Amino acid sequence: TFSAQRYELWTMQSAYHNLPTIGGEQQAPGSKFAAADAVYAGDAAAASLSLSIAGAYPPEAGVVRWDRSFALSRGGNSAVTITDRFELSEAVPVTLSLMTPREPVVTTPGELTLPGDTDVRVSYDASQLDATVETIEVTDERLLPVWGERVYRVLLSSRGPVAEGDWTVRFSA
Repeated sequence: TFSAQRYELWTMQSAYHNLPTIGGEQQAPGSKFAAADAVYAGDAAAASLSLSIAGAYPPEAGVVRWDRSFALSRGGNSAVTITDRFELSEAVPVTLSLMTPREPVVTTPGELTLPGDTDVRVSYDASQLDATVETIEVTDERLLPVWGERVYRVLLSSRGPVAEGDWTVRFSA
């Protein structure tokens, strides 16, 4: 995992992390490709984190602006909301990857469920995004004790090429 070939391993590629893939471009390797302008706030009722992830992508991705924010609301109606606001230099297909150990069930357009002791409902705008689910068999003996025999990748893909967007994905019990 620390050789020059590390990004040939699926586990090291940003397409298999909770990140966007922009026109086929993943987050680029190296310290010069990083998020910036991180701002955190939190108290007993809520927490938020916002940052620019534009600098994490190579020039080929054509990212003019990509702001990502996370909001946690605590308490009886707890939820996590991820918001992506972006502008690209040209319209390209964009996919948001969501990795999970729970087998997702697509219930209706705009919603899927991650079943478990407490089901997690994932909501998104079906007029902008289509959901597909991939099953990934875990064969690496070092990962099996941690991840189990499989993990799942939810792909929320733009319904066509996009040059800008304001997307929200919400996770709630």
